[in-house]
Amino acid sequence: MNPSKIISKIEEIIDLCTDNSLIAALQKTLTLSYAIDDEELERWVGLELSGYTKTNPYFEHSEKFPYYRKIIGIYTDANNRPLSEYIPDLKEFNFFYLKQGVLELLAFSQRNKTIVIPHPLTEDVKDDMKLQMIEKFHFEPAIVLGVLQIITNQLLRKLSLIRKQLLMTSQDAFSLKEALTMVNGMHPVVKTVAINYLEQNNYRSAILDTYIEMVNMVKNKSGLSNDDGSTLMDKAFSVNKPVLKYTDDKNKQQGIMLLFKGAVMAIRNPNAHKIIRWENLSRTLEWLSFASGLLHILDECEVVSYPADA
Repeated sequence: MNPSKIISKIEEIIDLCTDNSLIAALQKTLTLSYAIDDEELERWVGLELSGYTKTNPYFEHSEKFPYYRKIIGIYTDANNRPLSEYIPDLKEFNFFYLKQGVLELLAFSQRNKTIVIPHPLTEDVKDDMKLQMIEKFHFEPAIVLGVLQIITNQLLRKLSLIRKQLLMTSQDAFSLKEALTMVNGMHPVVKTVAINYLEQNNYRSAILDTYIEMVNMVKNKSGLSNDDGSTLMDKAFSVNKPVLKYTDDKNKQQGIMLLFKGAVMAIRNPNAHKIIRWENLSRTLEWLSFASGLLHILDECEVVSYPADA
């Protein structure tokens, strides 16, 4: 299936989740898992839909129940007497794992009185003599709503991860080999700084270090080593008294100043001051190409000195 069509299907399912149509969302996700050949997703959805029971083909004997299906309640004997009243060491034994499928959980959540599950424990647990008196487990419907919300959140998380991976794949028009060939044709500084990072898929460092080196080259060529960022670019490419003059046309000179100023404010600074995850190779190449263009402009700039009293 075309990635864009899969992304569209995912967004459709996400909309169902926001409309509280969990059953329909899970059923469509199961169909999606077949289309994208995701066995892990298929199994998880199959368990949530049909339950963590031995009759479910997705269930394995050694299956560990998900943490979010653990609920708090009260175990009682046949006379509805809480076991904790006469078995002191069972005071902390007040939880149970809901094994039912989502449809049954939805039915639980809509009840208006305490829910009672008869004979809740499996045979291997009931081998404990102290637990053989357990006949029922009591819990409130509101607790089940919390379980259903977590299942919904889990579904949204899984779908969002798949969508993110598909977006990355569909947006990356270049292979690594093609990208390295392109960088080899850029300004020598870009090639020297970025190429090793690209081979490691470290796109953030490729961009950040390239722009840091560009700023350093402006400092070195202009002699304005004590300045940085937008202040450096204002002084170096000043319209009226440029230290680095690209043209006599003041409008063009201002444009050059704004390009360099924008590069440090919008690209270098954000990447330097916080972690930004660059995961798209095509976008990374665009920013490296922009840096390459700026560096070629810098090479062409004339260094201008002014009299001390100017």
